[in-house]
Order: sequence, then structure tokens, then C-alpha cells
Amino acid sequence: MNNLPLASFVCITFNRPELLNELLYCFLAQDYENKELIIINDKSDIKYVYDDPKVIIYNLSERFISIGQKRNYSRNVVNGDFIFNTDDDDIYYSNHISRLLNYHLEHMEFDIIGNAIGYCSENNENIRTWKINVPFNGTSIKKEYFKKNYFPHYKSCGEDVDFIKNAKISLIDDGKSTFHYRWGLNITHVSSIMGIGAGTYDSIGYGAIIGNIQTIKLNPMLFEKTKLYYK
Repeated sequence: MNNLPLASFVCITFNRPELLNELLYCFLAQDYENKELIIINDKSDIKYVYDDPKVIIYNLSERFISIGQKRNYSRNVVNGDFIFNTDDDDIYYSNHISRLLNYHLEHMEFDIIGNAIGYCSENNENIRTWKINVPFNGTSIKKEYFKKNYFPHYKSCGEDVDFIKNAKISLIDDGKSTFHYRWGLNITHVSSIMGIGAGTYDSIGYGAIIGNIQTIKLNPMLFEKTKLYYK
């Protein structure tokens, strides 16, 4: 394992523990061994905990002014040779890292490697295939590109488009995919845009209140309730 490049799964999140459990499940299920998960939480009254050295959680006391600023923070804390930006409401199949990274290691002239197609659904319904036009979410990004380029500081929508505009990109176009984009699972979307739909679980009872901070111990096995959507 020590000879394998380190892959960093990076997730920025805000007040969606039920979906974060699913993302954690996807990370732990990856068949690629040398990996880390970086979780960046800027909801000051929630503290996430999980006992695994591969899972590093930043519980911050102040909220970022934008998603761009939040993603720029992630640039300073990742350790991996290849970076996989992830959203807490999406699904990454167990061969996601290995599929993209193996291809990337054979095509190091590219900054970013992604799937040419993905799966898409609203509220876990009407699952369909779609052509990926903005190859950012879940893509394999070389550390050199990730560290040297910035997200627009004041943008919370389209910051990914600006970030990848100077990248050399290749998409694996073999009719397969390891990525499922989901919309509408919670009223607070990662981009701070108000969506529709209800959370997968009732959020009541997720953790104990300690002072003014709710400590939430993440539990990836809660994802068994929605494993139907995981391949």
C-alpha cells in the first residue's frame, strides 16, 4: 500500500449529517487502500466525530462566506497526490478511486481525469444516465494543479467551472460510470442554493448536546437504509 499514491476524498458539508453518513460509507467501501477522507464542516454548533485515522474532520467555529472560500481552505489541508472533490449528497461506487486513478497514472499529461457519463436523479427517483459537461465532482485532480489554482473567493455557484478552466482534462468514455449525482435530498444544498425534498432520515436524535454544540458521531452503516442506490 505504501507504494500507491495517496488519494484524498474531500467533502465540504453544512448541516447534513444524514447525507454525510452516506458519503462516509462510499469512502470506506472504496477498493483503493491508500486513501484519506477530509471533511470540512463550518456549522459552528455541530461537531462531527469518527474514529478512523483515514478520516480527518475539520469542525470550524465560523462559517465561510462562500463555497469558493471553503474549497480554497481545502487546498491547504489535503495530503493526497490526487484529489477527489466530493459532495455529501452524491454516490461514489466502490471502484470510483481505482478506476479514475489507474487511468490517471497512465495519462499523467492530464491535470484532471473524470467519467464521461454519470447517473442522475432527483429525490432518489427517475435515475438516468447523463453526459457530464463540467468534469469536477469526483474527478481525479493532480496535486500540482489543485495546489496552484484557486477557486473564486466570493462564488458559491460555478466556482468549479472557473477552477477547471485552465486544466488539461480527459474523460473515460467507455459507457460506464462510478458516479451518481443526486439533487433534492435536503433543503440545504452544498452550494447554499435552496433545493426541494426531504432528508433521507429524521435528523432528531443524531447526537448529544454538549453546551451549545451538538456532537454527532458519524455512522456509515445508516446508509444501509438507502443502499438500493449504491452499486
